[in-house]
Amino acid sequence: MTGILVQGHFLLGYIYQYKAGKINQAYAFRYLPVAVILFGACFFFSVEKVFGLIAAGYFLIHFFYDERYLLLERPESSGWKIALPTIGILFAEILYRYAGLRSSLLIIGVFILSATYIFWLTLSEIFRTGRLSWRNGYFLMTFGVASLLTLSGKVLSGPVNPNALHFLFLMHSANWYWRYVEKFGADRKSLQKFCIETIAVNAVLGGLMFFRFHSSYSVLLSALAGVLFLNPYFQVWSLLHFVATYRPSDIMNWAPVRNSA
Repeated sequence: MTGILVQGHFLLGYIYQYKAGKINQAYAFRYLPVAVILFGACFFFSVEKVFGLIAAGYFLIHFFYDERYLLLERPESSGWKIALPTIGILFAEILYRYAGLRSSLLIIGVFILSATYIFWLTLSEIFRTGRLSWRNGYFLMTFGVASLLTLSGKVLSGPVNPNALHFLFLMHSANWYWRYVEKFGADRKSLQKFCIETIAVNAVLGGLMFFRFHSSYSVLLSALAGVLFLNPYFQVWSLLHFVATYRPSDIMNWAPVRNSA
């Protein structure tokens, strides 16, 4: 399910970049060489763990600067501090899953430091302003859920050991879809068209996922689904999405300046 929604987000992103006139010669010069290198590496080398580590690690940065873009924040360092605790706990998850560093003590230590820091930021804001801003409350909730998923099955007892990054995948995709619903909300025809495209793209991807698990129906469609959903190809599509959506102003989200919140 996660793979379908995330690939749907990728494909719809390309569609709306094309409609906005962003897919041009400069776009191709940036995108195509990276695509050739990454897919070529998949064919000639064992890159799943390396690509998994790179894609998951960069996704943390992509999530927080793009999430703030979706929240209509300016490209400045305001809010970068509130993102660091979640980046910390999920980086421990990445090391656990993709780098083989399966240390409960590391996860506990990172969680304690991250939790202490984010609650200090939260209490500081409440004491300073008398309230917690919606934005910071949103990222506090994100940290809480991400931490619970990261600790589950590793530090907390229980058979379930979910990949906490999937929570961010789904959250980011859902927020992107919702932002476009808001964007087209005043234009019924545009909203209707977006909804139809969203349903169609995800339905096609859902069909391909079906053939992936029932390859006896069509070997060709099963192979196509594998290129979309299986690692390391899914990791390549993730990295290409980061290349395609990079904005030069994003760097300002991580450059501390005076009077940043």
